[in-house]
Amino acid sequence: MAGESMEQPKKKSFFARSTVFVMQVALLAGFIALFSYAVMKQVAPLREVNAEIALVEADITREDAIREDLSRQADYIGSDAYIEKIARERLRMIKKDEIVYVIDRR
Repeated sequence: MAGESMEQPKKKSFFARSTVFVMQVALLAGFIALFSYAVMKQVAPLREVNAEIALVEADITREDAIREDLSRQADYIGSDAYIEKIARERLRMIKKDEIVYVIDRR
């Protein structure tokens, strides 16, 4: 140990340390900016898709209401009450043992 020289590692200067720190922060800021850009680029199409989904769901709701109304109409048209109503109104039919009074409104 007497003959060996011990070299102390040189400390980096303040300027060198701060330059490395600034480069690291700049690199981190660049990655954050790139990530933010990528996310924002995907948000707009996602909003458009969600708007389309809302429109399609509204269309489905409206069509379901129309289908239910048509189903009720079909049930009514096939009922005895509807057939009797049409027979009386359009065909002027009457039931057996029924008396019809005709009122002349002139």
